[in-house]
Amino acid sequence: MSFQLRPYQVRAVEKLRAAAGNRPILVMPPGSGKTGAAVNVIYRALKDGHRAAFVVHRRELLDQASDRLKSVGLDPGLFVAGERVDLSRPVQVCSIQTLYRRLPNVPSAQVVIFDEAHHCVSDTYQKVVEAYSTSTIIGLTATPYRLDGKGLGRLFGEVVEPTSYDELARENVLIFPTVYAPDEPNMRGVRKVAGDYSMAAALPLMEKLTGRVVEHWLRHRPGRTVLFGCTVDHCRLLVAAFNAAGVSSEVLHYATPKDERAETLLRLRAGTTQLVACVTLLTEGWDLQELACVSIARPTASRALHVQMVGRSMRTAPGKTSALVLDHAGNHPRHGFAWDPHEYTLADGLVESASAPAPGKQCPECFAFYVGRVCPQCGHEPEPEPAPEETDEQLAVFRGRRAAPESEKRELYRAMLLEASYCNYKLAWARHSYRRNFGVWPRFADLERSTYTCTRHGEEKEDKVYGWKRAVRCARCLQPLTAQPQRSSH
Repeated sequence: MSFQLRPYQVRAVEKLRAAAGNRPILVMPPGSGKTGAAVNVIYRALKDGHRAAFVVHRRELLDQASDRLKSVGLDPGLFVAGERVDLSRPVQVCSIQTLYRRLPNVPSAQVVIFDEAHHCVSDTYQKVVEAYSTSTIIGLTATPYRLDGKGLGRLFGEVVEPTSYDELARENVLIFPTVYAPDEPNMRGVRKVAGDYSMAAALPLMEKLTGRVVEHWLRHRPGRTVLFGCTVDHCRLLVAAFNAAGVSSEVLHYATPKDERAETLLRLRAGTTQLVACVTLLTEGWDLQELACVSIARPTASRALHVQMVGRSMRTAPGKTSALVLDHAGNHPRHGFAWDPHEYTLADGLVESASAPAPGKQCPECFAFYVGRVCPQCGHEPEPEPAPEETDEQLAVFRGRRAAPESEKRELYRAMLLEASYCNYKLAWARHSYRRNFGVWPRFADLERSTYTCTRHGEEKEDKVYGWKRAVRCARCLQPLTAQPQRSSH
């Protein structure tokens, strides 16, 4: 083959081949190379004398898959309306709509790969899968969950997850963008359609923020940007505002002719157009590695859509060291970061929007969305809330809790220490929390040393007498400054 797979892609291919009889679904983040792994699977299948089909649901994805196959020396046929069909070619890139319309006369294939496989629970997909009942079926997706809670186990039997966001960030495959969330519109009472917010109902809320969307983009001036709006008319309104502010902007939608759409995206790639606005056209299957910013003016109850929108900015490119997400729709307070860990299941019942958001918050100074006590962008540190005074009645209740088993106390204190570390709180916060629960101070020094992470060791000092001698200790973790505390990250 003419391209080199990364180690995690090699793992993906091997796991897919090992699970071939169980209809595996490959789960990898947006921009991590699912198509590259799938092309490798197809290449091996053809080398073994088999035929293959790559199934997509949009024309853009069809062209992208075809180009990728051609880049490794394969010459695919196109099984789509409006194209001349050549079934003699051993690999076909197929439109799901065309396959469905021509049932049962589908191209012969021993290996069938479904892109964006979270769509596969529909009747259209299920009937196409039935036509390939004797073939090896493989799914590809970054978000194996749905807003309606329908499990993908209806078609697939095993999740293959060869990598994680953290690994991809360490290997410089993806970057975690800086997130600013200056607006959080109140969506209470906004009508929903099929589980997601009605864009017609959300539009009046978002139209009021047009000036804010432009203002915050101009504040950062990040460069090439994709903006997601509620409706096509909303996108036109936003683009008109950006053009009035001197930012070269265009609108894309499904009715845009194919050639005109391609020219617009070429202008964005070249930088002559700085911003392209759309509703959902660019959420799946489109990537511009150099994209600097995603601006979100489209609220959603769908975590999958949230991940897909943010994921457009996460690809790395030569010279690209950072990216920006401007969330004016409240999606980050609603869903957390797109790269937060997420448990996957093929069973029914996992409603994608029900995932617990990360404990993030908005900085009141610069509007950054972050986790921790100190804003990483501007350094703002909120004043700690004063601890409530304990009444005699509360202390009596606390003393009654001292009968809890030692193991239970230990596990609870471990959780308190982890939270203190995660949020950059002082060790004293965990100790006081324990005392408020059990009425006594914790006596788990070993647990404190092994679990609590002091992120600013030595930054603050206090000189106190401990026993018979004076010692200088860190005010955050109370460990001697001459000895680095365990698990310290600095």
